[in-house]
Amino acid sequence: NKLTKKFRIQGIPRLVILDAETGKTITVDGFNQLMEDENGCSFPWRRKPFSDMIKGKLIRGDTHEEVDGLEALAGKIVGLYFAANWCPPCKFFTPELTKTYERLKEAGRQFEIVFVTSDRSAESFQQHVGCMPWLTIPFDDPRLQQLTNQFGIDGIPSLVILDEKGGLITMNGRQAIAHDSAGVDFPWYPKPLNELTQMAAVQLNENVCLILFTDGEEEELLEARAVLKDVAAREHQKGEDQELFFFYAGDEEFCDQVRDFANLEDRSPLLVILDSPEQQVYVCPATDMSCEVVTEFVDNYLAGKLTPQPIRQASQQQES
Repeated sequence: NKLTKKFRIQGIPRLVILDAETGKTITVDGFNQLMEDENGCSFPWRRKPFSDMIKGKLIRGDTHEEVDGLEALAGKIVGLYFAANWCPPCKFFTPELTKTYERLKEAGRQFEIVFVTSDRSAESFQQHVGCMPWLTIPFDDPRLQQLTNQFGIDGIPSLVILDEKGGLITMNGRQAIAHDSAGVDFPWYPKPLNELTQMAAVQLNENVCLILFTDGEEEELLEARAVLKDVAAREHQKGEDQELFFFYAGDEEFCDQVRDFANLEDRSPLLVILDSPEQQVYVCPATDMSCEVVTEFVDNYLAGKLTPQPIRQASQQQES
C-alpha cells in the first residue's frame, strides 16, 4: 500500500523502474515501455528530455500555421494539455483554460500550450482544435503517445506545466487554473505549505496530508504557518520522495467538509494526518501547538509509531 501511494498508482498493470544506486524513479510507465520495446533495446527507459520529444512540427490550432516545435517553445513555460473532444469535462475546462491563456499572453508572460489529443478520429480532432489559440501536435503523431506515457497520464483533462528547460513544475495545472484563473501564482510552482481550500481536493484524495485546523482567525492562521513552515520545508526538499503534504485550515466550508469526512472533533487547534487512500486518520492529542509538537508528530508518523483511526469505522459508529 505504501508503494502504491508513493508512486501514485491508479490502475494496473503498472511497472515502476528504479535506479538501484540512488533509489530514484526512472519511470512509472515501464509496462507500456516494455510493450513498445519488447527486446529492451532502450532499457531502462529513462525519461527523455522534453526538447527531444517535442522536436518536429506543431500546428497552431486556430490558423493551421505550421511551426517548428523547438523554436516556438524556446524560453517559455509550457503547458501540455491532454484532452479530447468526446470528453465532457474537457469541453468544460477548455474555455476556462483559454481565458487564462489569453490573460497571460496579454500580460506578456512567456507561456505556450501544446495540445496533446486523445481524439478518436481526424474529423473530431479538427473540430476540437479549430477553437484553440495555442499549438497542437498533429493527429496520429507518435509524440502523442510518447508524452502520454512519459507523464503517466491516466485521465483527462490533464494539464502538465513545464519550465523553460522542460523540467516539471506541476502535474496539477488543471486544479491550479480552476482556482487561479487570473494566473496570479503563474507558473504554479508547488509550495511547501498551503492553505486548505477546494483546490486541494485532488491532493487530499491521492496523498497523505498533514492538516492543522484553526478557528480561522488571522492570529491563529499566522501561528499555524509559523509552527508548520520548518517541517513542511524539510519534507518539501525530498522532491519526488516526499510522503507528506502540509496544509493549514481556516473557516472555509471545504475545511468543515474535510472535518466531517474524517469524523474529526470540532476543536481548534487540531493537528491530524489524513490518509484518504487508506481511509484512515492520525490525530495528534496535543491541544497547544508548537514547532516541536508538529515535528515530533511528523517524525513519529514517518517512523511508523502512530496508530491510525479508520475513517469508515468511525463514521459508522457515529451513525449508529
